[in-house]
Amino acid sequence: MTFGGTSAIQAGTTEASLSTVGITPSAPKEHGCNTYSIPGASSLKAIAARGKVLGVLAASQGGSSSVHTAEGVRVGSTAAEVRQAYRGAQLTESYQGLASTNVILATDSAGQAIGFEFEGNSDASNHVDDSSTVRSIRAGTPDLARGFEVCSG
Repeated sequence: MTFGGTSAIQAGTTEASLSTVGITPSAPKEHGCNTYSIPGASSLKAIAARGKVLGVLAASQGGSSSVHTAEGVRVGSTAAEVRQAYRGAQLTESYQGLASTNVILATDSAGQAIGFEFEGNSDASNHVDDSSTVRSIRAGTPDLARGFEVCSG
């Protein structure tokens, strides 16, 4: 995974472009998102809305995943490993109350982002503990990477 998605799937491209990675795109929905399994990457999903790719999501039910960022961070990595790997990027932390999660967001100079989701500590003033482990990774638009509900409207 990279800022903005993967090497083959990038936020901002057309939903039709997903055919280049073996996905048959659905008709764009007027409201909500289309979510696609990516062939050969069972823990990775592409997310698109209104004909545009928003990015990709990596999650694993088993606590870890072979999918990783270009910097080597994966589901199951610690917050300390995220901070070390992305020390050159702009990092922000936030608490997402509706989802009860904390997010460390790394943003690049082009405005694309990678969000690392952790179990929530319900206190936005507390940083994510260094030993907390990544539950999911979202790469794409900043809103998608932050975990905002981009598919509800």
